[in-house]
Amino acid sequence: PIDNFTGTLTGLIAENGAPPKIKGITIDSNSNYGTGLFSRLEDAEINNIILEVGSISGGDNVGGLVGIMEDSIINNVSITTGSITGDSNVGGLVGKIDKSTINTSYSTVSVTGDLYVGGLVGYNNESSSGPFSEINNSYSQSSITGRNYIGGLIGKRGHVSFDDSYSASYIYSTATNPAANYSGGLAGDGLGGIYAGLYYDCTILADIDNDIFCNDSNDVFDKTTEEMMDYSTFANVPSNHYWDISQSIDSCLSFTEDCDDIWYIDNDNDYPHLQWEYDY
Repeated sequence: PIDNFTGTLTGLIAENGAPPKIKGITIDSNSNYGTGLFSRLEDAEINNIILEVGSISGGDNVGGLVGIMEDSIINNVSITTGSITGDSNVGGLVGKIDKSTINTSYSTVSVTGDLYVGGLVGYNNESSSGPFSEINNSYSQSSITGRNYIGGLIGKRGHVSFDDSYSASYIYSTATNPAANYSGGLAGDGLGGIYAGLYYDCTILADIDNDIFCNDSNDVFDKTTEEMMDYSTFANVPSNHYWDISQSIDSCLSFTEDCDDIWYIDNDNDYPHLQWEYDY
């Protein structure tokens, strides 16, 4: 891993709108002090990068991009292939996050750990007094396996704030008593604090655990796969909290309209994707 990075790394966008790819990353470590492309980010900003991982494995604090992230920002970063494996604080993008922000990023990898395991982030390390980390306009379509505190977006939420994000991840428990393993479609320890416009695909989880039912009256976040692929789910949000989303993908790709929306959806055919994914 690149150790203790401070500063800014921005991938230069190609003429076709594509961010650069870093491919074939393989790291095998037993470190507990941060394993990923970066071991640690502090006062750093990472922009416009696609990671294609072979495999990344470590002890505690393991993520595809970074093991430990503090006072830093991630924009337009994705990890699209491979496996992330560790013990505690294991996430598709970040193992452990502290007073940091993730914007318009996503993970579609396999994430495996024991404690605090999430599709984007494993563990959020903050007190109730803040300042709080943020996850905005991001998603996970990952396969997540862990024993305790397992979540589609984050394993241990703490006091992180969320906005307009979703999970369509498979979540598997290795706990002896799965009923007490603290797992959730979005966060292993449930949701509280600041959040808006959040959803997870409940059909996927119900297929794994027959005790899970979708459209539960006590759960405003759970949606069926059909609902997760429906434009109206995100465009007609209660309390007038609308996603910045369009279903005009073909027009965007043919450059017949300005593509300023954050999200696009191929209505009834696919989950929402980030606009920058369709730029190339």
